[in-house]
Amino acid sequence: MPHIVITGGSQRLGLALTEHFLAQSWQVSVLSRHSSNELSALACKHLTVYTTGDYSLHAIQPVCEQLQQDKVNVLVHNASLFEPDQADAIKSDNQLQQMMQVHVQLPAYLNRQLCQIMSQSSNANIIQMTDIYTINPNEHYANYCASKAAAANLALSLAKLLAPGIRVNCIAPGALKFLPSHSEQAKQAVLEGALIQHEAGFDPIIQSIDYLIHNSFITGTTLKVDGGRSLCR
Repeated sequence: MPHIVITGGSQRLGLALTEHFLAQSWQVSVLSRHSSNELSALACKHLTVYTTGDYSLHAIQPVCEQLQQDKVNVLVHNASLFEPDQADAIKSDNQLQQMMQVHVQLPAYLNRQLCQIMSQSSNANIIQMTDIYTINPNEHYANYCASKAAAANLALSLAKLLAPGIRVNCIAPGALKFLPSHSEQAKQAVLEGALIQHEAGFDPIIQSIDYLIHNSFITGTTLKVDGGRSLCR
């Protein structure tokens, strides 16, 4: 049974990925700061949930020790912290540190700790969720964009370092699924900024991850899954 590790797997995209791979009869390990009612409802023998409270290395280390006891075929770095920049300088600095921890330090540590056992798999993949903002940043989300750009660069370096045994790719999504807090006006403004103007949901990302896993000749690339939004910006 193949084994996938998903960070940030308790809600939204991470939860959808967890549900998908369980339905495909994968062993799924979810790493999340907190669980959720939806994730708890999925409880089954093929699902292991690690809740850490935060993504500090101190909290992650025992999780890695557990994961190293088993094979890992796919590692999906989905954990994310998305919020606008803080106006206060000290708060902004703390925010940047938190985002670098989630978007860069956490993936880097998991990659180092798991790459040896992943290399024993015949089809090992690391998939880094980035953002279309890594190329054309949003000036109101500078901390977020900078940390996501660092994550993308880290993935490219790993693609070189770990080839050919482990393939490393990025997925850069655009706006996929709105939050309940989004107004109809805000939704319309976002949709009008893309070439394909409908709310796609998470299926396009799931399909892209399946594609990267099963196409053995792709590494070091970034798939834009954004309905053409990056072209319009």
